[in-house]
Amino acid sequence: MRPFDQIPKLERVTAFDAPAGVLDTLSGVISRPDRLRAALAGESFGHSAHPMLVQIPIGA
Repeated sequence: MRPFDQIPKLERVTAFDAPAGVLDTLSGVISRPDRLRAALAGESFGHSAHPMLVQIPIGA
């Protein structure tokens, strides 16, 4: 068994749908302010902030 073999089974679990919906709504509310959305999208420096924010904890 390889590490990602179980992912298709996890995708079919409906118990995750309700919490995922709540998190989706919450993230929309949090990122609603235009300045925050623009910063996370990287509009000011032409590159999305998400890849940089993810690499810092991984490389630390």
